[in-house]
Amino acid sequence: MARKYQVLLFGYYGFGNLGDELLLSSITDLLLINGMKKEQIAVLSSSPNQTENTYGIKSYNRHSIWEVITAIRNSKTLLLGGGGLFQDVSSKRSCLFYWLVVRLARFLGAKQWAVGQSIGPLRTEFCRFLAKDAFSLCTYRGVRDTRSLDILNDWGLKGVLTPDYAVTLKLDIEKNREMGNSLLLNVRKGYQSLSDKVIKAVSAYAKENVLDIIAVAFSSDDFELIQTYIEKRELTPKKVVIIKSMRDFETLVVEAKLAVGMRYHFLLLACLAKIPTCAAIYDPKVASLCDVWLIPNIDSEISFSEPAENSYIERQSVLVKELFKDALVKKMGII
Repeated sequence: MARKYQVLLFGYYGFGNLGDELLLSSITDLLLINGMKKEQIAVLSSSPNQTENTYGIKSYNRHSIWEVITAIRNSKTLLLGGGGLFQDVSSKRSCLFYWLVVRLARFLGAKQWAVGQSIGPLRTEFCRFLAKDAFSLCTYRGVRDTRSLDILNDWGLKGVLTPDYAVTLKLDIEKNREMGNSLLLNVRKGYQSLSDKVIKAVSAYAKENVLDIIAVAFSSDDFELIQTYIEKRELTPKKVVIIKSMRDFETLVVEAKLAVGMRYHFLLLACLAKIPTCAAIYDPKVASLCDVWLIPNIDSEISFSEPAENSYIERQSVLVKELFKDALVKKMGII
């Protein structure tokens, strides 16, 4: 049977989480740069109409088993496209779902591969089995942090360490922009004691240094958490902004002097925008990002990274592009 799509992208797409949308955008761009046509790319999404309109590629509803089967049967490969898909902190069911789709792809004759992955935390034996089995089926395994690489090694599987794929995206920022007077703040749900610590520390720092606070939400959950702190009068930001795209973030950069946050891609975008940054580490993947970009972890006192050099950002981007092309051509034989 002739298969319409060279690659079927599969990740946490269409849920309104900016980090995952950045990964989808960057991987799609890399496929196109390497000569693939949009008609040869498809994606499983929670919001297929919105995803199709945004990226111009055929989208299938991941919540419909029949659409998932149709998409896989029409695809040569299934690509696990970045992010922390296999973890059981937020949900054990998500591990089972991703494993089932990978197994279904094997059954229906689509080759599996993975890029830009963070593996874990995996607290249960059941989810560790699911993750190990899923990655064992992949012809190529790209991970974005050393902990995930160590996990693959412990499982007897070969992996390739790469920077996060979002480093290939270009921020449209004036080179000689004047520094603003605002501190960008991001917190996320699920880590109450840490987010409490961040809010308290940032509020005190901003007051002491006469800085405005701009609260930055990457998802509806972030926004709800920020509103909770505002209602309790623990946070008094200049404004609250929901970031839905790279363009939204770019508009904030002109106001930014510093950034403090929890989310992985908030921290990465701040580094790409050359904003001095401080992290609140809640997960090993964030710790690994901080090691790569030399971002201090929030402690008794807030300290910030030095603005990233253009040459360093470019090296990270080039490395991702080279390793992706190698996977595409030599490992998967797609192009």
